[in-house]
Amino acid sequence: MANRDLGKLIEHLDRLLAEPDERLLTRFIETRDEASFTAIVRRHGPTVLGVCRRLLRHQQDAEDCFQATFIILARRASAVVKRASLPGWLYAVAYRTAQKARCVNARRRARERQMNEMPHPADAPEPQDWWPILDDELNRLSEAYRTAILLCEI
Repeated sequence: MANRDLGKLIEHLDRLLAEPDERLLTRFIETRDEASFTAIVRRHGPTVLGVCRRLLRHQQDAEDCFQATFIILARRASAVVKRASLPGWLYAVAYRTAQKARCVNARRRARERQMNEMPHPADAPEPQDWWPILDDELNRLSEAYRTAILLCEI
């Protein structure tokens, strides 16, 4: 019981002594300070991930949206006009990102259908005597032509 109370006290003191979001965001915008961005992610990550999980219900999709939300922040940090309202901005971005992902997933599920039995791939052809000759000729081509042929034909 005492350890839990001590943990809560330390957590409360950390929040009191922590730099405000406004200062962290300003420093990130002005100097691209990684430590500031890391502090923002640590502070608001659980909320963002929670929003994504509630809307998507798949862990991997939620993690993708979590990452997308913070990528949007990294790219558009200066778009946060009221820097003290960063939590609300992140919530809104996470919500919209998860909503878009949910729509994309629904469209994909509508197009996909469950297979009763997976078709067996055709067996690979037996190696032919001329395959080493083909390899030699392909290696003689320039990189651009060789890549084009390999991507299209082989």
